[in-house]
Amino acid sequence: MSNYTYTIYDADPARSGPCEWPSHVDVAIEADDDSEARDAVVDALEVAAAGLSEADGYSVGQSIYAQIAKPDGTADVASYALTAEDLS
Repeated sequence: MSNYTYTIYDADPARSGPCEWPSHVDVAIEADDDSEARDAVVDALEVAAAGLSEADGYSVGQSIYAQIAKPDGTADVASYALTAEDLS
């Protein structure tokens, strides 16, 4: 098992201006490999999406993102597109 961390953002962290979610900054997870870590983070994005609403400024098709810090010092980005079900 290796240690990974991730941070969720309301926009692509590779572009200027995304806001990180304070309750989802540098969340630690353990995974056997990068693929397993990415799957776990996508699952976390899906769970986080279920708590969002259009009243908060989110819309169907908009994506939320997570930057994943890997054990080798590199990073990966995962995203999740919001659905009508998420925002209901």
